[in-house]
Amino acid sequence: MFGKLYIYDGSTEEDRSQAAGRFSSSDYVRSFGVDSKSALLFVLERLAMEKTYFSRLLVQTHGGPGHISINGRSIWDNTIKSDFSGKNLDALFPLYTRIYFDGCNVAEGSSGIAFLEAVGSVFLRRGGGEVFGWTSYGYGMAGWIPFIGGHTVHFSGQLRRLHFRPGGIRYTPPVPKSPFGDDRRMERGFKV
Repeated sequence: MFGKLYIYDGSTEEDRSQAAGRFSSSDYVRSFGVDSKSALLFVLERLAMEKTYFSRLLVQTHGGPGHISINGRSIWDNTIKSDFSGKNLDALFPLYTRIYFDGCNVAEGSSGIAFLEAVGSVFLRRGGGEVFGWTSYGYGMAGWIPFIGGHTVHFSGQLRRLHFRPGGIRYTPPVPKSPFGDDRRMERGFKV
């Protein structure tokens, strides 16, 4: 069964509070609070050795243009390429996978695109998929808040999404045609 992998920064009270109400017990989600890059690598390598498979990955951390932060330490595109590649981590995602970074403006600017590209090229080599994140600041809602508890809300900016073929090769998908016969684009929304 392909489930969801949920990684969050376990070193901050905000992220722990948000994680507490993010998913119900009926969801098939493996959750891990990590406090360093080495802890993140350990979790991912262990899951790969256990032959655990996922079709979705949610990474909830603080961030900035082109990086995520765990315990105040940044992970950039070059960190992804140097420290995460070559470790068989793409085995975690053998089919089409969606990877979402909900941290503040992770996908902003050219450094944001470079970060999303690095993640896709390393983790989506087997089945391809999508990597996406926001270009704006977000506000993490504590898990106890009804309806939106556990989520990060972005009031501005845009969701930047990159698509990858198997092999971790970025491509631009064709625009879906409107069933109404005009030039309106169909929006299907997203769920991570």
